[in-house]
Amino acid sequence: MFKRKREGVLIVDHTFSPGISEAEAMKMRSYGHNNIMAVPEGTKLEIGTLTCAHCGTVVIKNPKRIRERGRCSKCDHFICDPCEALGDCRPIQALADAVVGSDKHLSPTSPLLIRSK
Repeated sequence: MFKRKREGVLIVDHTFSPGISEAEAMKMRSYGHNNIMAVPEGTKLEIGTLTCAHCGTVVIKNPKRIRERGRCSKCDHFICDPCEALGDCRPIQALADAVVGSDKHLSPTSPLLIRSK
């Protein structure tokens, strides 16, 4: 299980707005916007989030998810499904530290940016 301090919360408040009905959300999903959630008028949605330690993507937690979430065995942090599929440990914090801690710019061929397949 992941540490609670590394979790976030997404709050969508339609208490005083028209909101998004389930029909509108389904229509948007049919156009490829798969992450649209219905939050009807007068309601508020609060849902947990996790941030991938390798790429920085914020993932909205699906409460219906059954399978376990990815975890890097090397850095012991949550990783998103695409980063888990890559199978290597490349924390985004290491990239940030390398950029901030040096006067050099990282080239696209930098070992910090290249991911093994």
